[in-house]
Amino acid sequence: MNGSGSVEFEPWYRREYPRVLATIVLVVGDGDLGRDAADEAFARALTRTRAARESPALSFRPICENGCMPVTVDQIRSVPKVLLHDHLDGGLRSETIVELAAETGYDALPTTDVAELGRWMAGVAQRGRLELYLEAFQHTVGVMQTRDALIRVTPRCGSRRSCT
Repeated sequence: MNGSGSVEFEPWYRREYPRVLATIVLVVGDGDLGRDAADEAFARALTRTRAARESPALSFRPICENGCMPVTVDQIRSVPKVLLHDHLDGGLRSETIVELAAETGYDALPTTDVAELGRWMAGVAQRGRLELYLEAFQHTVGVMQTRDALIRVTPRCGSRRSCT
């Protein structure tokens, strides 16, 4: 808390954003939509905090010069972003998982039908408990245990949100 009794925004944001993002992604089952929702929620929280109006160091300051306006999803989408952290295993497409399983001899997939595997993965992501959500990763990690598999998926992850 600062001297006025309000919570400092930046430390609160750094502490809470990962938890909020993970919860939203778990509920909606979509990383892009989850990031957009979390970004908008925190941007709105920022514009409504006293710290946002008082701190010249915050990058959203120009939005609040003549009274705060909510930051829109379109505004958030329009600014450049940097991928600071990503997991190869969380971005594999179902088609890639099935192909890599065949190439590497991984035989523990729940199905080798691409569409069915996609539905299974989406269903696992929406089960509401982290340990159940993480079940899918035994398969994505399982198919990436060779040098060739890692070489295949790594360069594409930086260029788009879904690894091939």
